[in-house]
Amino acid sequence: MNITSEPEFHIFAFSTSEIESIIILTVVLLIYLVILSGNLLVTSLISLDHRLHTPMYFFLYILFTLDIMYVSTTLPKLMYVCHTGDHNVSYTSCMAQLYLYLFFGDTECFLLTSMAGDRYVAVCYPLRYSLIMSKQVCVLLAFSALFIALVNASTIMCFAYSLTFFGLVDIKNFFCELKALMNVSYYDTLSLKTFLIVDSIILGVIPS
Repeated sequence: MNITSEPEFHIFAFSTSEIESIIILTVVLLIYLVILSGNLLVTSLISLDHRLHTPMYFFLYILFTLDIMYVSTTLPKLMYVCHTGDHNVSYTSCMAQLYLYLFFGDTECFLLTSMAGDRYVAVCYPLRYSLIMSKQVCVLLAFSALFIALVNASTIMCFAYSLTFFGLVDIKNFFCELKALMNVSYYDTLSLKTFLIVDSIILGVIPS
């Protein structure tokens, strides 16, 4: 990467007073706790109730687990910023957050596709449902979603690592989002923008 020293990012989503920061922190914390408690409750019920050990609830279990991980990539850091007033994020932390955000988001997209396929089989082929949606098929679909998301997120990160930054960089968002990073990069982002357009079309068409 063509930089002389590791840059540092400054989360510049909020420019508020101490009172407003406390209000934002409280609201975000409540939202985060509701998301965590709701998803943990559902995943616990699915794990404990053997009657729910079916393909549909298998996918739901993974989906709710992904939801926990997805929001955990952004909200804890936002709460830390509101609590401490320290808006700085290291380059390594920013890239890690971006990668996890892309990975969990892509995985959810393809997992929802698998869930749609499961419901299609249940409605159109009810007598053959158990045979078609076997345990092996469900596991294969889940791992396929993870693998495709891994490849896609890693490919985008290859472009992201080529972005050039210098010194302290202001990010006008509450986390290290790709578009926000592209807006403050000194690197020509045309190739990345082109890839993202093609990637968005593919990720939109194939699951549909």
